[in-house]
Amino acid sequence: MANYLELYPWQIKAWERVVESLGRLPHAILFTGTEGIGKLRFATRLAVALLCEGEEKSPCGECRNCRLFSSGTHPDLHVLTSETKLESMDSVLVSYADRYLDDQSSRAKRKNPRSTIVIDQIRALIESANVKPHLSVNKVFVIDPVDSMTNAGANSLLKVLEEPAPNTFLVLIAQSTQNLLPTITSRCQKLLLPVPESEQIEQWLMQLKLRPQQISAIQQCGKGPIVGLQQLQNDEILRSTAFVSTVLKQLQRHKQRDLFELIELGIQLGEAECLDELLRLVSKLIREVAVVRERNQKGDTLLSEIALRTDQRKLFLIYDHIGLLRNQIRAGGLDKTLAVEDALIAIDNCVR
Repeated sequence: MANYLELYPWQIKAWERVVESLGRLPHAILFTGTEGIGKLRFATRLAVALLCEGEEKSPCGECRNCRLFSSGTHPDLHVLTSETKLESMDSVLVSYADRYLDDQSSRAKRKNPRSTIVIDQIRALIESANVKPHLSVNKVFVIDPVDSMTNAGANSLLKVLEEPAPNTFLVLIAQSTQNLLPTITSRCQKLLLPVPESEQIEQWLMQLKLRPQQISAIQQCGKGPIVGLQQLQNDEILRSTAFVSTVLKQLQRHKQRDLFELIELGIQLGEAECLDELLRLVSKLIREVAVVRERNQKGDTLLSEIALRTDQRKLFLIYDHIGLLRNQIRAGGLDKTLAVEDALIAIDNCVR
């Protein structure tokens, strides 16, 4: 079986909990957890285990169902995702997700790929859910990220959750339940997947033959190790670090011309990534304000210097505001450029 079904070391205990109840799973299960810890791989492994003909409670890799999965042609596995998420999926899963997306020519006509799961995809899911399994005993739908559904799509999904077809399983994935309808979460068995410990991350990265400085960069990037590794390979960690460094210099100088240039840098980094970095920076500032107040003196870092003249109460409000902007971007309801501009100006004004 290809490595996209292998568990990460920090997932083994969670998998043992799931397989104990494999024969009596509810029709809908919701996996949540931090970005970059392997939620999709975990969910895919469960989906294939539900299709597998083997007697073990894990995919055997040898039966007809497992081989069909690996070839990307199993008729009883269905994957729904957004166009932006598709870009980071394993090629096998892309073949399943493509069934529910517009054709390539239609996608190419759009300026930007969709970041949401739209109602047409959910309607297609409902149609497929009403058909009996073709080859396996079960039929499985994986939705990732389920919190990227439009409101219309979320309301339509309720129909499947309320009246599930026999032998049909929905495996849902989200970072948290915060942006999901309570009526959806209440109809799912929820499992929070663990954040790996730093020692587990280090050992895993060492097995990949990474250098100590690369391992350190991934551990300090503020995201799960899988996303950190991807960013390292794409030089995104370096760009993110440079962006945050530039933000701190702007907060020190407060030059309007530099602020406009910083907004451009944020857009080049990518609006969602920019807002994620700003959330982490504001969180660090909140903690640093408490530290410098306790010392009652300026520290020897730029962060502590800025924290000394920052209103902590405003920082809490800004943190919530940037989080809201990020969620609105993911839902496709906000201009991305305006969101970056709004967040940076809010932080800049807070430190004046």
